[in-house]
Amino acid sequence: MLVQPQSDALNAGVIQAGLKTQNLGQSLHIVTETPSTNTLGLTLAGSGEPHGTVILAEHQTAGKGRLGRTWVSPPHKNIYCSVICRDPRLQPHLSWIPLATGLALSKAIEEDQKITPSLKWPNDLLIGNKKLGGILCESMNREKSTCVIIIGFGINVNADLDDFPQELQESSTSLSLEKQESCNRNRLLIRIFNQLEKWYDQLALNYLDEVHAAYSAACSTLGMDVRCVLTETKAIHGRATAIGKEGSLHVTPLEQDSKKIIEIHSADVIHVRS
Repeated sequence: MLVQPQSDALNAGVIQAGLKTQNLGQSLHIVTETPSTNTLGLTLAGSGEPHGTVILAEHQTAGKGRLGRTWVSPPHKNIYCSVICRDPRLQPHLSWIPLATGLALSKAIEEDQKITPSLKWPNDLLIGNKKLGGILCESMNREKSTCVIIIGFGINVNADLDDFPQELQESSTSLSLEKQESCNRNRLLIRIFNQLEKWYDQLALNYLDEVHAAYSAACSTLGMDVRCVLTETKAIHGRATAIGKEGSLHVTPLEQDSKKIIEIHSADVIHVRS
């Protein structure tokens, strides 16, 4: 078991001193414990917290994953974070927000740890075949034309193998498990917030070609045989071939004419390996 340095406790002053952002993290809340940073983010957004506000927790008692799943959240080891997004320039590109978030997280981890996670469409970070992190976006009710998005993400930073439930131990990993040394979360968060604002600005400025190219290059789903679970009774088996202009996943069904392409906008995607 790796010993986590005392200096790694989340520290708003340390994080904000390293930021180069205009918005991301300039308003920063750190809590010792909360059911979910996304739930707290929705509450704070409802009370008027500005765009770019960040919520960090040392521990989540009811962390959220996609499709109603639970995000395992051992205390004082990982990153549990939510960002309030209310920039109207991002409204036309909502489908790209989780993808751009994954891209920013991957770039920040590469910069800080010299490890490059791949991106599993639409919202997971992988190292090899193992899950390192995940993204969950939730929206508030529309007020006029503006939709407030809470962008939540979790990254396994200093988790040990026994911090994961037994059923997840073969499919999960952390930065410290990969590098066999502890990672400073404050330093990593500085890089994350700087990268997040960079890639959100790319979307806001309509530089979609750049975002599309960068995401496609980092996405390990492309070229894979996949099973896309749409509902409890409907799934598509095929080869993932491209990312669409709106961030969709293009899949060619294996059992049909190979020229047919299905655009997947939302699904639970499973990489099928021999």
